[in-house]
Amino acid sequence: MIDNIFIPYRLETETQQDYRLRQKTKQIKECQFCGYSKRVEVCHIKPISSFDKDTPIDTINDMSNLLILCPNCHWELDNKYRDIDGQELN
Repeated sequence: MIDNIFIPYRLETETQQDYRLRQKTKQIKECQFCGYSKRVEVCHIKPISSFDKDTPIDTINDMSNLLILCPNCHWELDNKYRDIDGQELN
């Protein structure tokens, strides 16, 4: 409780989990597909939208469901130009 404002447990937990996720992913500094290292982002293998609404955030953001990719490889994966192993599909 902060200034009489109730903060739900789930909100606090998600914030803590986001912090842990950022700490884990900071260790990977290059694209896991092509090795590009100037800019990388977190990619969910199983899309967030495919989880039930009550799925815990730590399940969605589990390291087994994440890849660190450059923007190009992320786009190619999302648009079916690459498979989950990084192989080109065309």
